Amino acid sequence: MKRFIDKWLRFRVSLVFFCFLLAFAGLFARAYYLQIVQHDTLIKKAKRQRSRSVVLTPKRGFIYDTNNEILAASIEVGSIYANPKKIKNANQTARSLSKILNISRKKILRKIKKKNNPFVWLKRKVFSKEIEKLKEAKLEGVYTVKESKRYYPNFNLASHVLGFAGMDSKGLEGLELKYDQYIRGDRKMLYSEQDARGNTVSVKASTSKWEDGCDLYLTIDKNIQDITETQLKKAVIEHEAKSGIAIVQEPMTGKILALASYPDFNPNRFSKFKNQNYRNKAIYSHFDPGSTFKAFVVAAALEDEAIEEDDEFDCENGSYYVNSVRIGDTKKHKIMSVKDIVRLSSNIGAIKIGEKLGKEKLHGYLEGFGFGKRSGIDLPAESSGLLRNYSSWNDVDLANVSFGHGISATALQLVNGFSTIANGGKRMRPYVVEKIMTKEKSVVKEFSPEVKEQVISKKTAEIVTDFLVSVVQEKGTGTRAAIDNYSVAGKTGTAQVYDAELKQYSNDKYLSSFIGFAPAQEPVVTVGVFIEEPQNGHYGGTVAAPAFKNIVSEILNLKGVMPSYSNAEVKVPPTKKRTVKKKARLKRATRKVKFASANDNAFVMPDFEGLSLRHIAESFTGVDLELILTGSGKAVEQFPEAGEIIRKGKEVYVRCASSL
Repeated sequence: MKRFIDKWLRFRVSLVFFCFLLAFAGLFARAYYLQIVQHDTLIKKAKRQRSRSVVLTPKRGFIYDTNNEILAASIEVGSIYANPKKIKNANQTARSLSKILNISRKKILRKIKKKNNPFVWLKRKVFSKEIEKLKEAKLEGVYTVKESKRYYPNFNLASHVLGFAGMDSKGLEGLELKYDQYIRGDRKMLYSEQDARGNTVSVKASTSKWEDGCDLYLTIDKNIQDITETQLKKAVIEHEAKSGIAIVQEPMTGKILALASYPDFNPNRFSKFKNQNYRNKAIYSHFDPGSTFKAFVVAAALEDEAIEEDDEFDCENGSYYVNSVRIGDTKKHKIMSVKDIVRLSSNIGAIKIGEKLGKEKLHGYLEGFGFGKRSGIDLPAESSGLLRNYSSWNDVDLANVSFGHGISATALQLVNGFSTIANGGKRMRPYVVEKIMTKEKSVVKEFSPEVKEQVISKKTAEIVTDFLVSVVQEKGTGTRAAIDNYSVAGKTGTAQVYDAELKQYSNDKYLSSFIGFAPAQEPVVTVGVFIEEPQNGHYGGTVAAPAFKNIVSEILNLKGVMPSYSNAEVKVPPTKKRTVKKKARLKRATRKVKFASANDNAFVMPDFEGLSLRHIAESFTGVDLELILTGSGKAVEQFPEAGEIIRKGKEVYVRCASSL
């Protein structure tokens, strides 16, 4: 019996020991799980329960124009928050805050009655006046903290280029969006600490050093931007138009000096405007370019040698049929030279030039000029336009494209295309940001002119430029773009607007445009003006050309560009070949000519008509002028004309032909 009791006792002791051992193992395993396996998770959970963090607005970098004028800045402002647990009299506090912050008492009361929340924003990014009133009131449980607010000192100026940043300092449109990663800067945190009972112990901002965002330096010139926007707005209002676009580009580099769309918006109060106002129409909207497109078609045909500059075309007296589809001109023309086709903007002439070049080659050159693809400008939401593959074109499509319909392009593509002609045939990448720098003036990134493609030769570009000069100076369609004492090259455009709902071109809605560059032989700027759906007139020569003239005139004056010609010199010689009797021709061929001095810096132009290349070249010996000869045989045309005044260092153009 005793033996049985001893065994039972030992069993119970062993059982208790085993239970203790099992319990200890469980506790050890639990402790290991909590202390080792769940360590990081529990630490984070404890921090969330003990403290709360709020992200403060980082200080964004500044944006400067090409003259270091501030276009976008970050200013230090105060933000107001409350700890509801520290507020004893919520109703009284709400009444006081309502008067100071100009916010309804009910709205404030809803926020400060949330006792379970130790932190609530009352109003962010307020100016010093409200902060001073708040300090005078000495409201318990209400505090202030410093933040950064985005500010645009020029209000609407360049709004579509700059874009804007939101309340959290994140870029939402324009350059603010495109370069957000560089401009934004590091975040700063606001921490609130709580005890075990949930009472807030302290609220403080992070003390670690935080970096400001980088600064952007643009190609945009604030003064040119202001000129462009003012004249664009004037044109849109005067013609009661739907909207307008204007672009100013430096043709030799591709730099954008101004880019404007109207209506615009104030980025300081962007939420007060409709979303459609934010759209940068200069790069986003695409449309049928109309007759401005003829410059590219002619350039392509000349470069490919499908035509010669002296060719003539039958313009069918204003009515031409392509596969039973009638295409007409606004005025009736019969035989026209290539120059006159451009000067008087003949649709039929352009069609016949396009037919000579052919679908495949025309398409290839248009791609070379940058149509049907994005230009690569450093702004968001750029459209590629629409250039269908030539394999899908029929004869009517080819005809339409030849005079700027059946294809869509952005305003930037068209302006960049004219810059290609202006600079001697090189398509440049347009850009608006020149460099990105830290606050310590260390360069992060730098951008320089980039040639994308040599589309046409310099010679072809010069011929087309001469044609474009005649548009403005020879009773052409763009005479209202002429500028006293300056040679201007440009082209008018009047395109019917395509109605997507009706799936046809409108009979009463137009896009009026004028694109050109000046001075024609030494271009400083390329400018494009586009007016959408004007009501008082609709031709590009009457609606857009005057705005072009005003913009370019002011820019040339601002830049101090010297006049290129006198009023007399700006004339371009007629395209008709002169005929002379044989006896007179022989006399001219043997005569000698020389430059008479007009003054210390200028000469009087002699008459070269009928002279051989050798005699012409001899007359330039010892004269500070550059001779540019085209063709062969005898002189038939010259520019400037005989008797006109030309300054030293300028170019003299003489065209020769063997038919004389």
